[in-house]
Amino acid sequence: MKRLCVILLALGLLLGAAAAEAEETVILISDNGITVNGEAITEDGSAPVYLSFVNETHEDVPDSLRDVTNRVVNLAAAGAYRISGTATDVQLAVRAGEGDAVHLILDGADLTCRTAPAILCLSALETAEPGAYGMTIELADGSDNHVTGSHTARDEAGMKYDGAIDSMVSLGFVGGGSLTVDADNEGIEVKYGHLTIDGGVFHIAACDDPVNVSEDGVGVLTFNNGYLFSEVKNLEGGEGDGIDSNGSIVFNGGTAINLAHPASMDSGID
Repeated sequence: MKRLCVILLALGLLLGAAAAEAEETVILISDNGITVNGEAITEDGSAPVYLSFVNETHEDVPDSLRDVTNRVVNLAAAGAYRISGTATDVQLAVRAGEGDAVHLILDGADLTCRTAPAILCLSALETAEPGAYGMTIELADGSDNHVTGSHTARDEAGMKYDGAIDSMVSLGFVGGGSLTVDADNEGIEVKYGHLTIDGGVFHIAACDDPVNVSEDGVGVLTFNNGYLFSEVKNLEGGEGDGIDSNGSIVFNGGTAINLAHPASMDSGID
């Protein structure tokens, strides 16, 4: 009887894992097209994943990029989304509900967005607790991922999205893969809430703060595990801290090497 229970338990775990895998939405990006679970992405805005187009034009956009139109992959529902492939002028935009937990899995993804953030989380579940998050970016084990991103001007509501990866809610990183971020302003920014790093290998180069938790007196950067190397690009007249939190910084484990702009009055850790 005991052996039968063990077999049934093992079978249940296997079926549970298979079901979890089946629930993932698989998104493949390329310069030739974008597919969702093997089908061409829809432009129907009522779908949980849909495509839209945005032309970002502001004073920081060079003349050579003024006519660039970004393909925006909108993720509008809770769930796990596995992202793979290589594409330029593509943005992942999370527009989920306030109670929706969203889990992005970067699995050999190479995203370039030359006129806006490459990954932009506008709305998702907000836990409001340091070290907790409803918006997760997983670096799939063994995967090598690259994100090259820009920033936007202030919109009519006064909001500006500064980071190559920019989130309006608390964000957490997990997994055993690697992520290289190249930013023309902030690298990874959490504008409201907290940032938690629970794993992964990060190499971040930015023209301002490579890692920024920017909500004054609130935002907490919690580093539990992983490896982080961040540096501010050595550009004339530049500035930036290696990592910057306008609330607190908590180191519980892992390794962090953080370089400020070499010619400014900024710090490796601020």
